[in-house]
Amino acid sequence: MLRRKPKHGFLDISSLFATKRQSEELVEAFDKLVHVIQNKDANLRKDYNNLKAISYNKTNLLVGVSHEIRSPMHAILNFAELGKKKTSEGKTDSVASYFNNIEDSCARLLKVVNSILDMSAIESGNVTYKIEKNSIIDCIDNVISGLDPLIKKKKIKVDIVRHEKENDYYFDMVKLFVVLTNLISNAVKFSPNNTNVTVTVEDLVDFKAIKGKCLKVSVIDEGVGIPKGELDIIFNKYNQSSVTKNNALGCGIGLAICKEVIEAHKGYIWAESNAQSGSKFSFVIPIVELK
Repeated sequence: MLRRKPKHGFLDISSLFATKRQSEELVEAFDKLVHVIQNKDANLRKDYNNLKAISYNKTNLLVGVSHEIRSPMHAILNFAELGKKKTSEGKTDSVASYFNNIEDSCARLLKVVNSILDMSAIESGNVTYKIEKNSIIDCIDNVISGLDPLIKKKKIKVDIVRHEKENDYYFDMVKLFVVLTNLISNAVKFSPNNTNVTVTVEDLVDFKAIKGKCLKVSVIDEGVGIPKGELDIIFNKYNQSSVTKNNALGCGIGLAICKEVIEAHKGYIWAESNAQSGSKFSFVIPIVELK
């Protein structure tokens, strides 16, 4: 009787096939089938775990968004109530400061809503880019001007260090404004008071898959830094660094938006960090007009 034990069990096929070769071919086919099933099972388990992780991160996002909406809403209601009370009592000296606080809270709310809408548009594929010649320095200056209240509040010194040779570059001004706002505001937000944030601008040649001239922009801070193992995942949707998430004023999708925008420009974005000197976020995009 011909009997052979396959890798994945015991199969008696002596009564079915006349030759040893036929029997061995069946055993090999059986082993291959089991291998395919095991791979399918492993892939299904991996997909299941990925879906669980996405669900978990989205739940955390909803919690974060709820907190980010609730906090400024409470501030708006409280300062509005105080303003009404002071006005009814004829004490209007402090009302202007209440309006300033209401304005700040509204701006914070708008930032959260815009981030959610931006990510929703990206996920649905409903994003159009207007890539044309623009000044990167003008874009950076506009971002810094918009962040001036936060910069002054924390007494942060923001410097622009220029090494670029070109005057204009091809990019979507509105989209890159969003990227730079995220990067520079994070640098200011997570840096101690009375520290420095540096924005560097330079030209490169042949960076990774980008052939020819390209633009590199880096935002360097003196903040808390990011653990080495998290430098890649912080660009994933709904993820935040374990170091900054408890103090974050956003909902954890800003860097994911940055990644989507830079990759749409055929570029790259990455982070470097250590606990002693803070973090450095950089992106590179081609200088030439995209086809």
